[in-house]
Amino acid sequence: MSVHPRVDFFPSGIHTGDSIVVAPSQTLSNEDYYRLRDTALKVIRHFGIVGECNIQYALDPNSEKYYIVEVNARLSRSSALASKATGYPLAYIAAKLALGSTLVELSNSVTKETTACFEPSLDYVVTKVPRWDLRKFESCDPLMGSAMKSVGEVMAIGRTFEESLQKALRMVDEKAGGFDESVCHFFSTDEDCAPSLPGSDFKTSSSGECMRGGCGRTDSGAERQAALLEAELRRPSPNRIWALALAFQLGWTVDALHEKTKIDKWFLSKLQNINDIKRQLTQLTLDDLTRADFFYIKKYGFSDRQIAQYLMNSPSAAALSQFDVRRRRLHLGVRPSVKQIDTLAAEFPAHTNYLYLTYQGIDDDVSPLAATPSVSAVFAGARAEKREEENAETCRDDEDESLLRRLSKSSSARLRTGEGDAPGKQCFVVLGRRRRQETLRIERRRSIEGREMQRRERDREPEEKREEWRQRSRDELETMHEAKASKKGDSRKTRIRRQAHVFVYRRAHLFFFSLKDLSVLAHQ
Repeated sequence: MSVHPRVDFFPSGIHTGDSIVVAPSQTLSNEDYYRLRDTALKVIRHFGIVGECNIQYALDPNSEKYYIVEVNARLSRSSALASKATGYPLAYIAAKLALGSTLVELSNSVTKETTACFEPSLDYVVTKVPRWDLRKFESCDPLMGSAMKSVGEVMAIGRTFEESLQKALRMVDEKAGGFDESVCHFFSTDEDCAPSLPGSDFKTSSSGECMRGGCGRTDSGAERQAALLEAELRRPSPNRIWALALAFQLGWTVDALHEKTKIDKWFLSKLQNINDIKRQLTQLTLDDLTRADFFYIKKYGFSDRQIAQYLMNSPSAAALSQFDVRRRRLHLGVRPSVKQIDTLAAEFPAHTNYLYLTYQGIDDDVSPLAATPSVSAVFAGARAEKREEENAETCRDDEDESLLRRLSKSSSARLRTGEGDAPGKQCFVVLGRRRRQETLRIERRRSIEGREMQRRERDREPEEKREEWRQRSRDELETMHEAKASKKGDSRKTRIRRQAHVFVYRRAHLFFFSLKDLSVLAHQ
């Protein structure tokens, strides 16, 4: 069966580890999908593969031709991505199959009702973006090809491709607000004039003559930028996604970019949608944005910082920060919803909490816990942001740090294999102070609701029962203090007896044993 069909953002010729990957596959027709699926099943039957297998294709978009690029009958980075994206535990299932189990015998660890013999259905979009660090490898050719050069990757989840892409871009580059041309650094193939690493300055004289290497080129600033942009689009580098943002900002069309990059027009049209929202924001002010406008903008993955940045470009805009946008958004009641990854697109209820945040939802998929929640979260990203504007409208720092300490104790090992059955909750969110606070606020609200439910349950108990519990707690505390005070003068046998007494009393007082019964039990 096919667990995780996905498609590369860039065309063939670029290593899939260096390409943006989108799941589920967005550019395949129904006929293409089932043709490739049937071929995959024939391949694994031919080789006799039992377990997990990753097959990569090169598909001609203008015909029905396709080629098998590689067949990997092993767990790899793609397997880890598939497990995290779908919640299907590939490593666990592959191990069980190797031991002789069948898919029908194994259960779905997420729903607890269906078997493992199912193909996951996604009602969300997952985007994987590679992370680069070429500054440490000065001799490395920055252009992308069939050899993998990225040093890591980030994964984001959203209801639309635009939302998940902008989430991922904010994680992969701390300077980026999303699909933004402001972080573009050219990797031109013109070695005489173009910088070879991100962050390098392209210096010119007042006359426009290039001062790097003394080549003597005298292009104007606009012409030079256009030439570098065209070279960047023609030969891909890690900067290509930012070059696309700049191209749309300069007025390039989808057809023109498709001709230069061979990227599917579906992806380019989605990027154009983001650019159209950016242009609309430059014509508005913060007071012009209504509740419906905020939800519409958030649908395309714009952060508060992005909104503030583009609103400030409006002719009538005053100084504006992301905190002003956030106050306005919260005042209008625009808050994210908690959605659940259940592997079957809500066909069956999920018993595990593998969650993500999105603004495209009416209600949360999870209900408040009856007790104070034990939250486990995985903050996807590279590094925490610095504290900023302490006087801004933020959550209390001590509460943030206390809850973050609880969040950081979670183990992400289960997420690496796609198993979302860890105790508590697993939240897949973007790393950043604003997003952290959204998560903390949700969990704090649930914690307060949980404590309120506890209080109501406690009030239903008779007063005599509560007094009995208090007395037992006091007796237990006194016993512990006595054992601790007399520990130095007791013999080893006596200390062991006292420790056993305290241990048994701690465990048994919930069963309403009397102190006399506990003493007899401890001395036995």
